[in-house]
Amino acid sequence: SCDQAVLVAGGWNPDAGLDGTEAAVARVHAKLRDVGFSAAAVQTFYADRRSRRLADTVAENLHAAGGMKVAFQQHLQRLCRTDYCVNNLVIYLRSPALLDGSLLLWDFNNDYDVSRDEEYSPEELLADLSQCKARRVVVFLDSNFAERLAEQLRDLPNVAVLAASSKNNYAPDSLMSEVFFSNSSHLASPGDSRA
Repeated sequence: SCDQAVLVAGGWNPDAGLDGTEAAVARVHAKLRDVGFSAAAVQTFYADRRSRRLADTVAENLHAAGGMKVAFQQHLQRLCRTDYCVNNLVIYLRSPALLDGSLLLWDFNNDYDVSRDEEYSPEELLADLSQCKARRVVVFLDSNFAERLAEQLRDLPNVAVLAASSKNNYAPDSLMSEVFFSNSSHLASPGDSRA
């Protein structure tokens, strides 16, 4: 399939994450599979390796903690930079965020201090998508201060962004995944003329 998805989610540590993240990721994964994405085409990068629900739901393509940022950036860059590789690329990002819109991936060293390898900034997202050769990229920003990330992408011609919150607000629990990815939602398959 020429349709690919990258899901990046988790929390800063076991005590500081967004409520409902496991359920949201499982819902997004299930909906993408329902609309025709193959199992191999949906790669999930989840910060908390102790997630039993996700281990059972998306086990074949679940990448946990460790070098998560490097792994998902390399995967995303490979998809974006390869000619004729991807028609439709769906990116779902759900993590706590800093005021500048940077996503907090995981406090790998447990020092409660954010280092560059523990966050994903708006500038990094822009760099990863700026030369993306996918025909269409849809980014779901299900995080706090999501509009700050969205602003970085507004001039990319093949990128559409849906942000769960403004640049000054928190995301309302897992509302985005409930609205767009529930079984009752009307997300069409990538090849569907309604998409």
